[in-house]
Amino acid sequence: MIFFALGLFLLSQAHTGSWVMIASVFSGIGYGALFSCLQATILKLSPSDRTGVANGTFFLLFDLGYGVGTYVMGIIASYSSYSLMYMSAAGIAIVSLILYYVLHHRQVQYDVM
Repeated sequence: MIFFALGLFLLSQAHTGSWVMIASVFSGIGYGALFSCLQATILKLSPSDRTGVANGTFFLLFDLGYGVGTYVMGIIASYSSYSLMYMSAAGIAIVSLILYYVLHHRQVQYDVM
């Protein structure tokens, strides 16, 4: 998630094609790792007889997030700039990382003890 946020931040600061390419490398690595890790986490946490439902729900919410996120980010870009829009997306990624740690990672550590 850090790579994805870094890629979005770099994209917000990009003024040349080279910077866009560098940002795309970070975003691609982050997004590729993030998507499969989130899906694996969802499937690991679900009971074995409910993995199909969990996978379907994951993709439903993923698509919903894409739709709503595109709309909201379009509003941000239309009232300000693309730079602020990508900075906002990077901020959302960082907040998501913090929420993941607080809600999932710490809970798993307590369950092991």
